[in-house]
Parts: sequence; C-alpha cells; structure tokens
Amino acid sequence: MASFVLYPADLGPPVIMPLDRRIVRLGTAPDNDLVLTGGAAMPHHAHVVYDKQAFTLSTSDADASFTVLGKPKKTHKLIDKDLVQIGEHLLRFVSFDHELKPRPESSPSPAAGADLQRFVALHR
Repeated sequence: MASFVLYPADLGPPVIMPLDRRIVRLGTAPDNDLVLTGGAAMPHHAHVVYDKQAFTLSTSDADASFTVLGKPKKTHKLIDKDLVQIGEHLLRFVSFDHELKPRPESSPSPAAGADLQRFVALHR
C-alpha cells in the first residue's frame, strides 16, 4: 500500500500515513487526513488523488505550493521515493511497503574452504 512518511517540522518522530483512500487531504486544519502542525503549512494545503493507477499531489489553495526534489510545484504525479516539502515538513512518498527482511544466515559450504585453500596456494 502506498504511503507518506512524514518528517515533521518540529523534528518529532516520523509518522507513516497510508494512502488508503481515493483522496487524502494535507494541511494544518484538524479536518485533514494528515494534519501538519505548524511549519508554515496552510490549513488546506494540498491533497493526493489516486486515479488510474497513479497518485497525484496537488495544491488545494491558490496561494499554496510545495517542492519536489527542490523544485516548486502546484501539481505532481508521485513516483516511489519522491521527497516532497510542504512548508517546513518533509514527506517521502512510498509506492509500496518496503519491508526490510534480514538476510538469511549462510553457512559456508565445505567446498568454500577448499576454494579458499586453492586461492591462497595460487597467490603464494
């Protein structure tokens, strides 16, 4: 599931906001789906619309804007790992859950020891 990882302006802990609706609203007003407290955001700053297999971020207020990778935008089709700045808030768009799994423990095979011995013998 796609989501935003919000890094708040107050340097609080990151917040994960799943984009589980067709429209998700962002801003400082309490009626938004993702409330951005402080940090120069507007009450109804932007919204994300899911349509035709794509997520598009657009401003909700004519005076609002946001940046994507440092470039000012009014609308932007989001791609995986986009870094969006709204006011002083940073948001990372994640198009799917990046589940980190530990690497399986690999035990060296008996053949690996023999290969190492041959390598060392060749380089003496």
